[in-house]
Amino acid sequence: VSTQSTGNGKTYHQRKHFKSLNMLLLSHSDVNKLLSMPRCIELMEIALKSLSLGKVEQPLRAALRIPDQTNLYGSMPCAVSIDEKTTVFGSKLISVYLSNHGTQYPGHSGLVVLFEGQHGQPIAILEASSITQIRTAAASGLATKYLAPSDDKKPLVCGILGAGVQAESHIEAMISVRKIEKVLIWNRTFDKAEALAKQTQAKYKIQAIALKSVKEVVTQSDILCTVTASKQPIVEGKWIKPGTHINAVGACTPMGRELDSETVKKSKLFTDSKVSLFAEAGDFLIPKKEGTITEDHFKGEVGDLVTGKIQGRTSPNDITLFKSLGIAVEDVVCAYDIYTQAKKSNVGTEINNFFGAHSNL
Repeated sequence: VSTQSTGNGKTYHQRKHFKSLNMLLLSHSDVNKLLSMPRCIELMEIALKSLSLGKVEQPLRAALRIPDQTNLYGSMPCAVSIDEKTTVFGSKLISVYLSNHGTQYPGHSGLVVLFEGQHGQPIAILEASSITQIRTAAASGLATKYLAPSDDKKPLVCGILGAGVQAESHIEAMISVRKIEKVLIWNRTFDKAEALAKQTQAKYKIQAIALKSVKEVVTQSDILCTVTASKQPIVEGKWIKPGTHINAVGACTPMGRELDSETVKKSKLFTDSKVSLFAEAGDFLIPKKEGTITEDHFKGEVGDLVTGKIQGRTSPNDITLFKSLGIAVEDVVCAYDIYTQAKKSNVGTEINNFFGAHSNL
Protein backbone atom coordinates (compact mmCIF):
# COMPACT_ATOMS: atom_id res chain seq x y z
CA VAL A 1 0.00 0.00 0.00
CA SER A 2 1.39 3.43 -0.94
CA THR A 3 0.54 6.67 0.89
CA GLN A 4 -0.03 9.89 -1.09
CA SER A 5 -0.95 13.49 -0.11
CA THR A 6 -3.99 15.30 -1.52
CA GLY A 7 -2.35 18.73 -1.03
CA ASN A 8 -4.85 19.85 1.65
CA GLY A 9 -3.17 18.09 4.53
CA LYS A 10 -5.08 14.86 4.03
CA THR A 11 -3.63 11.54 2.85
CA TYR A 12 -5.13 8.55 1.16
CA HIS A 13 -3.92 4.98 0.66
CA GLN A 14 -3.56 3.45 -2.78
CA ARG A 15 -3.43 -0.32 -3.18
CA LYS A 16 -0.62 -1.39 -5.52
CA HIS A 17 -1.52 -4.25 -7.85
CA PHE A 18 1.00 -6.65 -9.32
CA LYS A 19 1.24 -8.69 -12.45
CA SER A 20 -0.07 -12.25 -12.19
CA LEU A 21 1.71 -14.71 -14.47
CA ASN A 22 -0.29 -17.29 -16.34
CA MET A 23 -0.23 -20.87 -15.05
CA LEU A 24 0.56 -23.75 -17.41
CA LEU A 25 -0.93 -27.16 -16.62
CA LEU A 26 0.90 -30.13 -18.16
CA SER A 27 -0.68 -33.58 -18.10
CA HIS A 28 0.79 -37.08 -18.21
CA SER A 29 0.48 -37.18 -22.00
CA ASP A 30 2.00 -33.67 -22.32
CA VAL A 31 5.05 -34.76 -20.33
CA ASN A 32 5.52 -37.94 -22.35
CA LYS A 33 5.26 -35.93 -25.56
CA LEU A 34 7.99 -33.48 -24.51
CA LEU A 35 10.43 -35.57 -22.43
CA SER A 36 12.34 -38.23 -24.37
CA MET A 37 14.79 -40.61 -22.71
CA PRO A 38 17.89 -39.24 -24.52
CA ARG A 39 16.94 -35.67 -23.59
CA CYS A 40 16.23 -36.69 -20.00
CA ILE A 41 19.68 -38.28 -19.68
CA GLU A 42 21.13 -34.92 -20.79
CA LEU A 43 19.00 -33.19 -18.16
CA MET A 44 20.23 -35.58 -15.46
CA GLU A 45 23.77 -34.60 -16.40
CA ILE A 46 22.85 -30.93 -15.88
CA ALA A 47 21.01 -31.66 -12.61
CA LEU A 48 23.63 -33.86 -10.96
CA LYS A 49 26.51 -31.69 -12.12
CA SER A 50 24.75 -28.65 -10.63
CA LEU A 51 24.27 -30.53 -7.35
CA SER A 52 27.92 -31.49 -7.09
CA LEU A 53 29.03 -27.93 -7.96
CA GLY A 54 26.95 -26.51 -5.10
CA LYS A 55 24.36 -24.79 -7.30
CA VAL A 56 21.43 -26.59 -5.68
CA GLU A 57 19.57 -26.01 -2.41
CA GLN A 58 17.83 -29.26 -1.54
CA PRO A 59 16.79 -30.67 1.86
CA LEU A 60 16.00 -34.32 2.37
CA ARG A 61 12.51 -35.35 1.31
CA ALA A 62 9.87 -34.98 3.99
CA ALA A 63 7.24 -37.66 4.57
CA LEU A 64 3.95 -37.27 6.42
CA ARG A 65 2.14 -40.40 7.51
CA ILE A 66 -1.60 -40.27 6.85
CA PRO A 67 -3.57 -41.03 10.06
CA ASP A 68 -4.56 -44.51 8.79
CA GLN A 69 -0.85 -45.45 9.28
CA THR A 70 -0.46 -47.25 5.94
CA ASN A 71 -0.16 -44.37 3.46
CA LEU A 72 2.24 -41.45 3.04
CA TYR A 73 2.36 -37.92 1.66
CA GLY A 74 5.79 -36.71 0.56
CA SER A 75 7.32 -33.35 -0.31
CA MET A 76 10.58 -32.90 -2.25
CA PRO A 77 11.58 -29.19 -2.58
CA CYS A 78 14.56 -27.82 -4.48
CA ALA A 79 16.06 -24.62 -5.91
CA VAL A 80 18.64 -24.79 -8.72
CA SER A 81 20.62 -22.38 -10.86
CA ILE A 82 20.19 -23.80 -14.37
CA ASP A 83 22.69 -21.30 -15.78
CA GLU A 84 24.02 -17.81 -15.01
CA LYS A 85 20.71 -16.21 -15.98
CA THR A 86 18.17 -18.78 -14.85
CA THR A 87 17.18 -19.95 -11.38
CA VAL A 88 14.06 -22.02 -10.77
CA PHE A 89 12.61 -23.71 -7.74
CA GLY A 90 9.74 -25.99 -6.94
CA SER A 91 8.61 -29.14 -5.24
CA LYS A 92 7.33 -32.57 -6.07
CA LEU A 93 4.27 -33.40 -3.98
CA ILE A 94 3.39 -37.07 -3.99
CA SER A 95 1.09 -39.54 -2.27
CA VAL A 96 2.18 -43.14 -1.70
CA TYR A 97 -0.98 -45.17 -1.15
CA LEU A 98 -0.15 -48.81 -0.53
CA SER A 99 -3.82 -49.34 0.29
CA ASN A 100 -4.62 -48.82 -3.41
CA HIS A 101 -3.05 -52.17 -4.30
CA GLY A 102 -5.62 -54.25 -6.14
CA THR A 103 -7.91 -51.25 -6.80
CA GLN A 104 -8.43 -49.06 -9.87
CA TYR A 105 -6.26 -46.31 -8.30
CA PRO A 106 -2.46 -46.00 -8.67
CA GLY A 107 -0.16 -46.46 -5.71
CA HIS A 108 1.71 -43.22 -6.48
CA SER A 109 0.11 -39.91 -7.54
CA GLY A 110 1.49 -36.42 -7.51
CA LEU A 111 2.38 -33.05 -8.97
CA VAL A 112 5.49 -31.00 -9.61
CA VAL A 113 4.92 -27.30 -8.87
CA LEU A 114 7.40 -25.02 -10.65
CA PHE A 115 8.33 -21.39 -9.81
CA GLU A 116 10.49 -18.92 -11.74
CA GLY A 117 13.35 -17.48 -9.73
CA GLN A 118 13.38 -13.81 -10.78
CA HIS A 119 10.13 -12.78 -9.11
CA GLY A 120 9.19 -15.99 -7.26
CA GLN A 121 6.05 -16.61 -9.30
CA PRO A 122 4.53 -20.09 -9.82
CA ILE A 123 4.47 -20.84 -13.54
CA ALA A 124 3.54 -24.49 -14.03
CA ILE A 125 1.97 -27.57 -12.49
CA LEU A 126 3.04 -30.87 -14.04
CA GLU A 127 1.84 -34.44 -13.54
CA ALA A 128 4.58 -36.11 -11.48
CA SER A 129 4.51 -39.86 -12.12
CA SER A 130 5.38 -39.44 -15.81
CA ILE A 131 8.43 -37.35 -14.88
CA THR A 132 9.46 -39.81 -12.16
CA GLN A 133 9.18 -42.79 -14.49
CA ILE A 134 11.51 -41.27 -17.07
CA ARG A 135 13.98 -39.35 -14.88
CA THR A 136 14.63 -42.28 -12.52
CA ALA A 137 15.73 -44.47 -15.42
CA ALA A 138 17.58 -41.55 -17.03
CA ALA A 139 19.64 -41.06 -13.86
CA SER A 140 20.61 -44.74 -14.06
CA GLY A 141 21.37 -44.20 -17.73
CA LEU A 142 23.72 -41.35 -16.86
CA ALA A 143 25.48 -43.46 -14.21
CA THR A 144 25.76 -46.33 -16.71
CA LYS A 145 27.25 -43.95 -19.29
CA TYR A 146 30.09 -43.10 -16.89
CA LEU A 147 30.54 -46.43 -15.08
CA ALA A 148 29.56 -49.42 -17.23
CA PRO A 149 31.93 -51.37 -19.50
CA SER A 150 32.33 -49.38 -22.72
CA ASP A 151 33.90 -51.68 -25.31
CA ASP A 152 31.82 -50.94 -28.42
CA LYS A 153 33.06 -54.13 -30.06
CA LYS A 154 31.43 -56.26 -27.38
CA PRO A 155 27.64 -55.98 -27.11
CA LEU A 156 26.47 -56.27 -23.50
CA VAL A 157 23.89 -58.32 -21.64
CA CYS A 158 21.49 -56.26 -19.51
CA GLY A 159 19.75 -57.90 -16.56
CA ILE A 160 16.51 -56.46 -15.20
CA LEU A 161 15.08 -57.54 -11.83
CA GLY A 162 11.45 -56.42 -11.75
CA ALA A 163 8.85 -56.00 -14.50
CA GLY A 164 6.99 -52.79 -13.65
CA VAL A 165 7.15 -49.33 -15.22
CA GLN A 166 10.70 -48.75 -13.99
CA ALA A 167 11.84 -52.01 -15.59
CA GLU A 168 10.44 -50.83 -18.90
CA SER A 169 12.04 -47.39 -18.57
CA HIS A 170 15.39 -48.82 -17.51
CA ILE A 171 15.56 -51.02 -20.58
CA GLU A 172 15.11 -47.92 -22.74
CA ALA A 173 17.74 -46.02 -20.74
CA MET A 174 20.32 -48.81 -20.96
CA ILE A 175 19.80 -49.14 -24.72
CA SER A 176 20.24 -45.35 -25.01
CA VAL A 177 23.78 -45.40 -23.57
CA ARG A 178 25.23 -48.84 -24.39
CA LYS A 179 25.05 -51.42 -27.16
CA ILE A 180 22.82 -54.12 -25.68
CA GLU A 181 22.54 -57.46 -27.44
CA LYS A 182 20.32 -59.26 -24.94
CA VAL A 183 17.97 -58.38 -22.05
CA LEU A 184 17.30 -60.89 -19.28
CA ILE A 185 14.26 -60.27 -17.07
CA TRP A 186 13.16 -61.75 -13.74
CA ASN A 187 10.03 -60.96 -11.77
CA ARG A 188 8.27 -62.68 -8.87
CA THR A 189 5.29 -63.05 -11.20
CA PHE A 190 6.81 -64.88 -14.16
CA ASP A 191 3.95 -63.96 -16.52
CA LYS A 192 4.85 -60.27 -16.13
CA ALA A 193 8.49 -60.99 -16.95
CA GLU A 194 7.41 -62.88 -20.06
CA ALA A 195 5.13 -60.04 -21.15
CA LEU A 196 7.92 -57.47 -20.75
CA ALA A 197 10.35 -59.69 -22.65
CA LYS A 198 7.95 -59.96 -25.59
CA GLN A 199 7.33 -56.21 -25.53
CA THR A 200 11.08 -55.48 -25.41
CA GLN A 201 11.87 -57.82 -28.27
CA ALA A 202 9.17 -56.30 -30.46
CA LYS A 203 10.07 -52.70 -29.64
CA TYR A 204 13.88 -52.81 -29.85
CA LYS A 205 14.43 -55.84 -32.15
CA ILE A 206 16.87 -57.45 -29.70
CA GLN A 207 16.77 -60.73 -27.84
CA ALA A 208 14.82 -60.55 -24.57
CA ILE A 209 14.29 -63.55 -22.31
CA ALA A 210 12.30 -64.07 -19.11
CA LEU A 211 14.10 -66.25 -16.57
CA LYS A 212 12.74 -67.93 -13.46
CA SER A 213 15.59 -67.24 -11.03
CA VAL A 214 17.44 -64.10 -9.95
CA LYS A 215 20.73 -66.01 -10.02
CA GLU A 216 20.31 -66.88 -13.72
CA VAL A 217 19.92 -63.20 -14.56
CA VAL A 218 22.69 -61.87 -12.33
CA THR A 219 25.42 -64.34 -13.33
CA GLN A 220 25.01 -63.48 -17.03
CA SER A 221 24.64 -59.70 -16.77
CA ASP A 222 27.20 -57.05 -17.71
CA ILE A 223 24.74 -54.37 -16.57
CA LEU A 224 22.25 -55.18 -13.81
CA CYS A 225 19.25 -52.99 -12.87
CA THR A 226 17.32 -53.83 -9.70
CA VAL A 227 13.90 -52.18 -9.80
CA THR A 228 11.85 -54.26 -7.36
CA ALA A 229 9.80 -53.50 -4.27
CA SER A 230 11.79 -56.02 -2.22
CA LYS A 231 12.72 -55.04 1.34
CA GLN A 232 15.16 -57.97 1.71
CA PRO A 233 18.24 -58.72 -0.43
CA ILE A 234 17.55 -60.62 -3.64
CA VAL A 235 21.06 -60.26 -5.12
CA GLU A 236 24.01 -62.16 -3.65
CA GLY A 237 27.56 -60.93 -4.10
CA LYS A 238 28.87 -64.35 -5.06
CA TRP A 239 26.75 -64.20 -8.24
CA ILE A 240 28.25 -60.92 -9.54
CA LYS A 241 30.88 -61.42 -12.23
CA PRO A 242 33.93 -59.12 -12.51
CA GLY A 243 33.30 -56.00 -14.59
CA THR A 244 29.57 -55.77 -13.86
CA HIS A 245 27.85 -52.42 -13.40
CA ILE A 246 24.81 -52.34 -11.07
CA ASN A 247 22.02 -49.77 -10.88
CA ALA A 248 20.23 -50.35 -7.55
CA VAL A 249 16.96 -48.44 -7.70
CA GLY A 250 14.06 -50.14 -5.94
CA ALA A 251 14.88 -49.65 -2.24
CA CYS A 252 14.92 -46.10 -0.84
CA THR A 253 14.49 -46.44 2.92
CA PRO A 254 17.05 -47.13 5.68
CA MET A 255 15.38 -50.47 6.45
CA GLY A 256 15.05 -51.87 2.94
CA ARG A 257 17.60 -53.19 0.43
CA GLU A 258 17.84 -55.27 -2.73
CA LEU A 259 21.57 -56.14 -2.48
CA ASP A 260 23.27 -58.24 0.16
CA SER A 261 26.24 -56.84 2.05
CA GLU A 262 28.76 -58.84 0.01
CA THR A 263 27.52 -57.23 -3.22
CA VAL A 264 28.07 -53.74 -1.81
CA LYS A 265 31.46 -54.68 -0.34
CA LYS A 266 32.71 -55.94 -3.72
CA SER A 267 31.55 -52.78 -5.52
CA LYS A 268 32.83 -49.26 -6.04
CA LEU A 269 29.87 -47.27 -4.70
CA PHE A 270 28.48 -44.09 -6.29
CA THR A 271 25.17 -42.27 -5.80
CA ASP A 272 23.11 -39.28 -6.93
CA SER A 273 23.25 -37.49 -3.55
CA LYS A 274 25.65 -38.20 -0.68
CA VAL A 275 23.29 -36.60 1.83
CA SER A 276 20.46 -38.90 0.72
CA LEU A 277 22.72 -41.96 0.67
CA PHE A 278 23.79 -41.45 4.28
CA ALA A 279 20.19 -40.83 5.44
CA GLU A 280 17.99 -43.10 3.32
CA ALA A 281 19.85 -45.94 1.58
CA GLY A 282 19.46 -49.29 3.32
CA ASP A 283 21.72 -50.84 0.67
CA PHE A 284 24.52 -48.71 2.17
CA LEU A 285 23.43 -48.15 5.78
CA ILE A 286 22.78 -51.79 6.69
CA PRO A 287 26.21 -53.17 5.68
CA LYS A 288 27.80 -50.08 7.30
CA LYS A 289 25.99 -50.81 10.55
CA GLU A 290 27.11 -54.45 10.33
CA GLY A 291 30.72 -53.31 9.96
CA THR A 292 31.03 -54.92 6.52
CA ILE A 293 31.93 -51.53 5.03
CA THR A 294 32.85 -48.09 6.36
CA GLU A 295 31.85 -44.60 5.26
CA ASP A 296 34.99 -44.49 3.11
CA HIS A 297 33.49 -47.21 0.88
CA PHE A 298 31.46 -44.44 -0.79
CA LYS A 299 33.46 -43.12 -3.76
CA GLY A 300 31.43 -40.07 -4.81
CA GLU A 301 28.39 -38.60 -6.54
CA VAL A 302 27.63 -39.11 -10.22
CA GLY A 303 27.88 -35.33 -10.59
CA ASP A 304 31.54 -35.62 -9.54
CA LEU A 305 32.05 -38.09 -12.40
CA VAL A 306 30.49 -35.58 -14.79
CA THR A 307 32.79 -32.74 -13.65
CA GLY A 308 35.86 -35.00 -13.71
CA LYS A 309 36.49 -34.50 -10.00
CA ILE A 310 36.68 -38.26 -9.44
CA GLN A 311 37.31 -41.38 -11.49
CA GLY A 312 34.82 -44.17 -11.96
CA ARG A 313 35.88 -47.48 -13.46
CA THR A 314 39.68 -47.83 -13.41
CA SER A 315 39.90 -51.53 -14.28
CA PRO A 316 37.90 -53.82 -16.61
CA ASN A 317 37.26 -56.04 -13.59
CA ASP A 318 35.83 -53.30 -11.37
CA ILE A 319 32.31 -53.92 -10.11
CA THR A 320 30.60 -50.53 -10.03
CA LEU A 321 27.40 -49.70 -8.17
CA PHE A 322 25.09 -46.72 -8.61
CA LYS A 323 22.74 -46.44 -5.64
CA SER A 324 19.81 -44.36 -6.87
CA LEU A 325 17.70 -42.46 -4.34
CA GLY A 326 15.76 -40.13 -6.65
CA ILE A 327 16.14 -36.47 -5.69
CA ALA A 328 14.19 -33.27 -6.16
CA VAL A 329 16.68 -31.50 -8.43
CA GLU A 330 16.05 -34.19 -11.04
CA ASP A 331 12.33 -33.39 -11.02
CA VAL A 332 12.74 -29.60 -11.05
CA VAL A 333 15.31 -29.56 -13.89
CA CYS A 334 13.02 -31.83 -15.95
CA ALA A 335 9.98 -29.71 -15.13
CA TYR A 336 11.69 -26.51 -16.30
CA ASP A 337 12.82 -28.09 -19.57
CA ILE A 338 9.32 -29.47 -20.23
CA TYR A 339 7.80 -26.08 -19.39
CA THR A 340 10.18 -24.29 -21.78
CA GLN A 341 9.39 -26.69 -24.62
CA ALA A 342 5.66 -26.50 -23.92
CA LYS A 343 5.63 -22.70 -24.14
CA LYS A 344 7.41 -22.85 -27.52
CA SER A 345 5.12 -25.50 -28.99
CA ASN A 346 1.78 -24.52 -27.40
CA VAL A 347 1.44 -27.78 -25.46
CA GLY A 348 -0.59 -27.91 -22.25
CA THR A 349 -3.45 -25.89 -20.82
CA GLU A 350 -2.71 -22.28 -19.97
CA ILE A 351 -4.90 -20.55 -17.39
CA ASN A 352 -4.85 -16.78 -17.63
CA ASN A 353 -4.67 -14.73 -14.45
CA PHE A 354 -4.62 -17.93 -12.37
CA PHE A 355 -4.08 -16.07 -9.08
CA GLY A 356 -6.21 -13.02 -9.84
CA ALA A 357 -4.95 -9.52 -9.02
CA HIS A 358 -2.12 -9.69 -6.50
CA SER A 359 -1.59 -6.91 -4.05
CA ASN A 360 0.69 -6.07 -1.16
CA LEU A 361 -1.37 -5.25 1.88
